[in-house]
Amino acid sequence: METKHTKGEWQILWHNYTHFATINKDIKTRICAVEIDSHKRLDEVTANVKLIAAAPELLSALDNFIQCIDLCTSEEGRKYMQKGRLEAYDTLKNSLTYKTAINVIQKATE
Repeated sequence: METKHTKGEWQILWHNYTHFATINKDIKTRICAVEIDSHKRLDEVTANVKLIAAAPELLSALDNFIQCIDLCTSEEGRKYMQKGRLEAYDTLKNSLTYKTAINVIQKATE
């Protein structure tokens, strides 16, 4: 998967719990700023900020999942798979979870 987003682990920097937080790659590279809406609960805002900061790792994990399923169900992969395991991978490849993962990756990368 080719990525266009800022690579690396994203960190959260809270500037003041009553105002905003930023998601940063490092001290010089700001990804985004999140304004804390006074109408939202602090635990909800915190969860949203953590989810944004985890986005690159989540995308990578999802892409690895897809690559694993694709490899195991490829013609080459089928040569090495036991029948029971191959059926399990085929089931995964035809699952809603697999299709949703593909759609989420496309949404994030296109």
